[in-house]
Amino acid sequence: MFAGLQISGEAGSGSHERMLDALEGLGFGIVYLIAASGLYKRNSLSRVLAMILVIWNLAGAISDAASNPGIVNLVWLSATVLVPVCLFAAPIRAEFVSAANKERLA
Repeated sequence: MFAGLQISGEAGSGSHERMLDALEGLGFGIVYLIAASGLYKRNSLSRVLAMILVIWNLAGAISDAASNPGIVNLVWLSATVLVPVCLFAAPIRAEFVSAANKERLA
């Protein structure tokens, strides 16, 4: 479905399925906003949430790259792999640890 138009060759979906897809997208959007806000504030629990989301995206990126190894899917897979590398790099980890120590002292 694109802009409410039926795509040829696609099975029609009911309004309940489209509503469920919309709610799922809204839910994931809210979770991503929570994770991004927590990462901005250097909350260590948000790093865990971000890693869960990265694993979820990594599974999807691997699936996409396996079914269609085009350049876009391979770039998406590469970007998905780089996020945990950045989140667990020593300088970033130290920044989250120092933020947690400052929070405990306050």
